Amino acid sequence: MGWAAGQFSGALGHGSVATLPDRLYLVWSFNYEREDAVAGEQSSRDNPADYLGCCRALHEMFQQFVNRRPDVADGGGLEFDAIKPLVERILRTQAEKAERIEAWKNAARAGVMLGGGGEEIPDYEGENWNTQWEELNGTEDFTRAMGTPIWYFYQAASLHRTYVLRDLLPKHRLIVD
Repeated sequence: MGWAAGQFSGALGHGSVATLPDRLYLVWSFNYEREDAVAGEQSSRDNPADYLGCCRALHEMFQQFVNRRPDVADGGGLEFDAIKPLVERILRTQAEKAERIEAWKNAARAGVMLGGGGEEIPDYEGENWNTQWEELNGTEDFTRAMGTPIWYFYQAASLHRTYVLRDLLPKHRLIVD
């Protein structure tokens, strides 16, 4: 399956290695099958380390936001190094998806990552989102769609696309038609 997924997608994404990159706790390796790669060239991945770096970057982004908009923040929060051991432990949790989700929820509930009171993380409502999209898909009654979460999502996606294509890319001398 790996070779076919890579061929049909033009090696886009990680289809040829299935769900390995999505399992935060895995350390794994693979051999490239590309024609331009050295035969048997091996590449290693350390998902916990990669995701920890992502968590650090997200923390920094949120910290920058708080620094720029203290009026919407309820405190300075904790430095990443203070929560790093807990984040690392959760990233390395080898369990079914529901149990891994619960580990994040428990940490938020306990407040240990926030430096104070706990926070409840609501359940993901993906099926609700899909149902909403199916109900509105193909409808001519746009007034029924307006004001729904999916309407706002598509409005935001459209604005973002326009910004990227008309402002951001041209700013870097990239023009996409």
